[in-house]
Amino acid sequence: MSASPLPRLSHALLSGMILFMFSACSGGEDKAKDCEGPDCPSCTPLTCGEVGAQCGAISDGCGGSLECGQCQPWEVCGADAPNVCNVNCGNGEIDADEECDDGNVVTEFCEYGEDYYCEVCDRFCAKGAGKLQWCGDTKVQADQGEECDDNNDVAWDGCDLECQKSPCQFQQVYSVTRNKLRDLALSGNTMFLSEDQQLTIYDVSSGTPTQIGTFADDSGYEFGTIAIYQGRLLTAGRGTHVSVYDISTPSAPTLISSAGGPVGGYAMAISGTRAYLATHLGMAVVDLSNLNAPTVLGSVDFSPDVYSIAASGTNVFVGTTSGVRIYDASNPATPVLLSVWDPLPDDGFTTNIRGIVIEGNRMYANGGMANLRSVDISDLANPVEIIDNLSIPGGTPGGPTLALGADKIVASNSAGVFVVSRNNGVLTELLGGFGPASSVRHMVMKDDLVYVTADNDGFFGSNHFLKALRITCE
Repeated sequence: MSASPLPRLSHALLSGMILFMFSACSGGEDKAKDCEGPDCPSCTPLTCGEVGAQCGAISDGCGGSLECGQCQPWEVCGADAPNVCNVNCGNGEIDADEECDDGNVVTEFCEYGEDYYCEVCDRFCAKGAGKLQWCGDTKVQADQGEECDDNNDVAWDGCDLECQKSPCQFQQVYSVTRNKLRDLALSGNTMFLSEDQQLTIYDVSSGTPTQIGTFADDSGYEFGTIAIYQGRLLTAGRGTHVSVYDISTPSAPTLISSAGGPVGGYAMAISGTRAYLATHLGMAVVDLSNLNAPTVLGSVDFSPDVYSIAASGTNVFVGTTSGVRIYDASNPATPVLLSVWDPLPDDGFTTNIRGIVIEGNRMYANGGMANLRSVDISDLANPVEIIDNLSIPGGTPGGPTLALGADKIVASNSAGVFVVSRNNGVLTELLGGFGPASSVRHMVMKDDLVYVTADNDGFFGSNHFLKALRITCE
């Protein structure tokens, strides 16, 4: 006759937290694991949760043991009850194992702006470093008046050094790598990009450029600088002064005519029926009154390298490595030099004038590492620099300059693209910028978008970019 197993007994110790199980298999001791045969009772191990154990080791009721985990650093296992975590830290009383107790288990923040160290009572009831919060920690603390936090020390990139948003914000909406970019031109919703011996054509009706075609001239000439005139595309590169293309079908330009010549253009300005070209020898004047037969009217050579050109009426402003040369081209065959504007000495301004804008009696010249200059040209023979000029972030060389409404100028250099406010011709405030955009070479604008060509390895390198930046100003 087989022996009947004794019933399993349980005994709750200390508020029912630990349960000892007994088996009758071998003299009432917990030896179910040693029992063999059909008369031995089965044994289901207990769990820590079943008996309310939070920490330490307990018996599983079947001859084994369970590890029920560890308490938090600020807790003590078994101080009030076996295998139960007891919270001493945070009770507001400094116990024997505590350095402090401020009534919580939270590591507090330091005062806003303390960016090195402050001492607090941490979540382990030990004295230690508090959490830092300051402008530049990447976290926007709106309760401290922060509008942004980009974790850098660049004041002009949309979030200033006080963690306030710049009045003008830039958003890059497009970027593509291209090869040896030369110039940009806009005709309605079509943008033309010159790349040495190729034109790439984009539809920009949506703002984001969408390529719709390419075009290569069989002559092998470089397209160089380009511009739009009377619905035609003008190009001026090495081997020709000006070529005229029909762009009524934008994706497939058709050559109409050329004004041949050994010297092409690096930059082009159009005023009236003339194109003024900045060449590597100086300046050339081309008659555009008959686009079927453009004619070179005259030229003038000079030694400083030429970077940019602007025109107002028959007055021509040529940006060189030695300031701005101002010409009267009313007689295009023999343009007359009226004056040379050489910037006032400045440790951040070089005389490599890369960008010029003419508006009435004011010339804005972007020429070098730090400053955008405003110049009174009411007397062309004696241009006068406005002393209250504005520093923009350093970069070399200066880049293209564009007007943006009646009260703003967009300028660029190797540090990026910037928006500057102006009041009655005086530059007043840097409103925002985008960078690094590499060395910006050319810019055109359409509505709130500025399209730029930029490079990382010099004008004749191949690592070039086309970018579209949206500008939003308050």
